[in-house]
Formats: sequence, structure tokens, C-alpha cells
Amino acid sequence: MKPYTGSRLCKLSDRGVLTLPPTILETLTYRTPAWRIFVGPHESLTCLVILDPDMVARRLAAAQCVSAESSSAAVRWRRDFGFLESLTFDKTGRFNLPEQLRDWAGLASDVLAIAAGDCIELWDPEQARTCGDKDARWLADLHVPYQRLQRTTPHIVRESTGTIARLPESIDLQVAA
Repeated sequence: MKPYTGSRLCKLSDRGVLTLPPTILETLTYRTPAWRIFVGPHESLTCLVILDPDMVARRLAAAQCVSAESSSAAVRWRRDFGFLESLTFDKTGRFNLPEQLRDWAGLASDVLAIAAGDCIELWDPEQARTCGDKDARWLADLHVPYQRLQRTTPHIVRESTGTIARLPESIDLQVAA
């Protein structure tokens, strides 16, 4: 199965419409010919995940392997399926993200979409920066508009030329109007 790859900053409208970037949409369309996705909280991080029907089927199979009578099975079933929302997306990658999921993940106007092989993570960029995961932090720093960045530690950012540069500590980046 073709893995999800890439990361981009996406815009979330005031009405909760999110548009996925073409790099991620291409794989999603390949893996989801029926235009159906499942969105819910990540199992351990403060972000949302987008799962295609194949991944939901795999989670169901894994959950069925745990004894249905154990308390851990009930917790796993609730976690894996109780919070998932079944949604449809259009050919441009737009879908309506329910308010309760947006609120849970703290998503506002900017959403960092990170492809994670078998799923797509949806992050609030500031949450990605402070969650303790160095890769999420690095990706947030690469994609967040420079004028909004305030640095307290050295970071790597992409310059307009496409090269990578290390910024000094405690720098405020301003973009001239």
C-alpha cells in the first residue's frame, strides 16, 4: 500500500472546512477511491489522525485479537472507534472537520498536516512545536509563516531559496510590509 508522505500548512476556514495539500491528497485519493475518511484523536499525541478505510479495518482486526472480556479491550475499542468521525472529502481535498474534533486538538486557522506513513496527523502548529516530539517541532518550524515565529532556542528553518539555515537563539523574525 502506498504510504502517506510529506507535510504542509493548511488553512482551516471559520466554518471548519479544511483543504488537504495536493501532495497528501494524491495518496489519499489513491487509497480511498470512495472519498471516505475517518478522523479522530491520535492515540497518544494531542493531534488528530486521518485514517482511510483500510487502516480502520486493520485497527478493527487488531482490536478483535484482544479478549473481548478484558477491560483493556473495552478501552481499546472506545479509543479506536468511539471518537472516530466518518467524513467525505471532495476531489480538491476539502472536508468539514467537526467542531468537537477541532476543539479537542486546538485547531484554529492554520493546521499542520503531517503524513505519517499509514495515517495523516493534523496538528495545531504551536502544539506540534511544544509537544516534546522533535520531528513534529521541526516540521512546525519549517511550515509556520516566518512573521509569526518567536524563537527561544536554536531552530532550523527553510529560507526563501529552499536551503536550510540555523537561526541564533532568541530571535524575533519580522517580515516587512
